[in-house]
Parts: sequence; structure tokens; C-alpha cells
Amino acid sequence: MTKLQQIRHFITVDLWHTTDDTIVSKTKRLIYSVLKTIVLSIRGFLDKDLNIRAGGLTYALIFAIVPILAMVLAVAKGFGFESVIEESLQNSFLGQMNMVPMIMGFVTRYLDTTQGGAFIGVGLLVLLWAVYSFFRTVEQSFNQIWNVQQSRSALRQMMNYIFILFLIPILMVVTSGLSILINTATNGWEHILLVHHVKIGLLRFLPFVFAWAAITWMYMAIPNTKVRFVSAVIPGVVIGTLFQLLQMLSVYIIVFLSRTSVVYGAFASIPLLLMWLQWSCLMILVGAEMSYSIQNQEEYEYEKELNTMSRRYQDGVMLYILQVIIRRFEQDETPLPAHQIAQQE
Repeated sequence: MTKLQQIRHFITVDLWHTTDDTIVSKTKRLIYSVLKTIVLSIRGFLDKDLNIRAGGLTYALIFAIVPILAMVLAVAKGFGFESVIEESLQNSFLGQMNMVPMIMGFVTRYLDTTQGGAFIGVGLLVLLWAVYSFFRTVEQSFNQIWNVQQSRSALRQMMNYIFILFLIPILMVVTSGLSILINTATNGWEHILLVHHVKIGLLRFLPFVFAWAAITWMYMAIPNTKVRFVSAVIPGVVIGTLFQLLQMLSVYIIVFLSRTSVVYGAFASIPLLLMWLQWSCLMILVGAEMSYSIQNQEEYEYEKELNTMSRRYQDGVMLYILQVIIRRFEQDETPLPAHQIAQQE
């Protein structure tokens, strides 16, 4: 057997024959868990066509970005901090592309359309439907990754989406407030070089923390199933870091690839925006697949043997599962989920 064949056999067979119960070393157990997560994430990326789903999300986001920003700004105006939202947009990738004035112009005209004239009711319904449709598309994508067949009720979905729209401007204000607090707390100590570097480090690190928290919350809240915190926070930190690095890279691309203006003219920012949205959506979906892989590794142990199981052995397993269910029913105990039934001896 060649080295390549050995590696392939380890990835497809030996890795899944090694369970946590058979590994004594915590370090080795962690390495095997990471390898399983990587293998399952790659399989999910290929089997579930995440690249195509990311394209669909990008298409939906293009249509929904103005209504979403309109709703966020409407909420922000109600609390009196719409200027903070605009400043946050200016500091983002969109601000680097000088697209914020154009987008804000669209948002202002969109809000004017929904607030006046004979079409106030129609405009408001279109705005709400655009926002609802996008968030519903995101939830369906996450549910498909988690193999969840049933979505939340329409009322529950609408309540969750409204909560998100209220949460976004509040988080932006909190982040901006923390930045101001760090600047104020260290103001007057600029002559001390160490304090200056600490302040700069905190300001640069703050967007990463915000991205980690927001993406971790997405992975826990959006799928219509129970997601453990550990399964969400690990991909949340990984994807949040990559998301911030993508923004930094995109800024360098804008600077060093300014020659695209020769080809596209005034539309030079459009392909860059589409590329950024596509990669952002793809990273979010890959992170959701990582979250699913971390939480469901045990389901893929001895997968090859399960797929080739004889009918007699299948009948024996079915009778054993029925025995576990009936025994718990007789003892008036709560039903066990599938993964706990599989762990029964």
C-alpha cells in the first residue's frame, strides 16, 4: 500500500473507527476531532453545494440590502443615533469603496416612498416582505445544512427577524461607544508609548470580538434545532476572524487593482462588491457546516459498516432501539434523542 493509499484509508476508515472512548490522550482526542471536523466540512461543502447556495444568498442580499438598511436606520432614528450607523458604514468595506453616499441615497428615497403618498401601505408591505424573504432564505440555508426538515412558524420567524433588526443598530452603538470609551480612558497618556499601543491594539481588536459574538449567535439562533455553544463558538471565532481579514484584504484589492476602473469605468466597484458579498456568504455557510460537523461527528463513526449492514443486523438494531424506547415509556421517563439512544449499552 502506497503512502497516498494509507492516507486515504486513514481518512475514510481508520479515522472513523477511532472514537473518544478509545483515546486516552486529550491532545490526541482533540487532533482527531479537528480532523473529523475538517473532513466532514469538506464533504458537506461538496455534497450540499454550498458554493451555489452562497450565490443564491448573494443574489437575495443584493435585493434586500437597501430594505434592511432602511429598517435599521428607521429603528436608529427612533432612538436618535442614526449618525452612529452611518459612521459604522463609513468604516466598513462599503465606506472604503465610496458606496455609502449612493446606498444612503437609495435608503432615504426608499423611506420617503414608504412614509408618504398613496402608496404608503404598499411600500411598507414591500419593505417588510423584502426583509422577511431574505432572512427566511438564510434560515432555510442553515436548516438544510443541519438536515432540519421543518422551519419555524411564520409568526415565530417574523418575531425573530424584528428582534434582529432592533439588535443590529444597538450592537453598532455599543461597539462605537466602546471605541469612544477606550479613546477617552487613555486620553492624556499618549506620551506613554505602551499605553498608546494598548489603546490602538484594543481598537483594532474590537471589530474581531464583535464579529465573533455576532457570528456565534447566528450559528446558535438561526437553525431550527438546538446547537451547543461549543459547536457554535469555534466556527464563530474562525469565520469571524476570516471575515475581518477578508475586509482588510478587500481594501488592499481596491487600492492595488484600481486599474479595473479602466475596464469598468464608473461600475468598477460593482464586481468588487459582488465578490465581497459572495465570499462573505460562502464563509458564513462554511462556518455553519463546521458547526454541524462538530456537533454530529458521532453520527459518522463506522459509517462504512453501517451502509453495508445486513438485513438481519438491521432488524436486530431496530429491536434493540424499540426495547430502549419501550423501557423508558414504561418507567415514565422522557424520550431520548437519537444520539443518546446510540450511546446506550
